[in-house]
Amino acid sequence: MAKWDLSKLPEGRKPLPDEWFRERAQMQERLDKLIVDAEIVLEEWDRGDEEEFYEAIEEMRATLEKLKGEGYG
Repeated sequence: MAKWDLSKLPEGRKPLPDEWFRERAQMQERLDKLIVDAEIVLEEWDRGDEEEFYEAIEEMRATLEKLKGEGYG
């Protein structure tokens, strides 16, 4: 079986570093958290529980502010 000499690949064709995959996995986790937060907000809205609705909104806002502080947004 032939071995590949990856050093001869053009820059755009080289394998991505592990850090790239870690960053994408972290972004996916953050997006998943926001989706869960949004679902909770909508559930509280549907149930008509105004207090729980506003608490869920504040939780989502806190998550968004945390992401902004980390450079996402």
